[in-house]
Amino acid sequence: MTESIFLVVAGSGRAIAQGLKALDYPVAVIDGFADQDTISAARVCKKVKRGRFGLDAAEVENVIQTMRADFTFSGLFYDAAIEVNPQLLDIVDDEIIVGNSRDSLQRCKDPHQFFPVLDKHSIVYPNIRFNSNIDDSDRWLYKHHLSTGGIGVNTAVNNVNDLEHY
Repeated sequence: MTESIFLVVAGSGRAIAQGLKALDYPVAVIDGFADQDTISAARVCKKVKRGRFGLDAAEVENVIQTMRADFTFSGLFYDAAIEVNPQLLDIVDDEIIVGNSRDSLQRCKDPHQFFPVLDKHSIVYPNIRFNSNIDDSDRWLYKHHLSTGGIGVNTAVNNVNDLEHY
């Protein structure tokens, strides 16, 4: 029989793992560090490679499949590491996801879907552009659509080729 456990997939799962442990929930963590604090908060902790904007998706999938031999997942908690790879949510059953669904994450990551929703609800945001025809690119910021927080923000002049992907 497999043990029921909460799964945390995160760039750094320490805070989530410690919170679950404080509530006496058993935790399995997959993250990019596997530091001592995380290890001490988790029943099992596996370190996976980190990429530019998250965790190595294939490695995360392999670790989850391996963990299934010993554990039944009671719930999945995740951070921005999954936000950049929403397809990783397909590996687990929808009913155990504690957070937004894959569809919600993908809509938020697509600027052509995200900004019209903000407009619809009168939510103010800075001026944006979706093309590389910027005469004053040194005055604009660029943020890669897979990045989170302040990661991946630079002047547009340094990222003109990436702008053509939108």
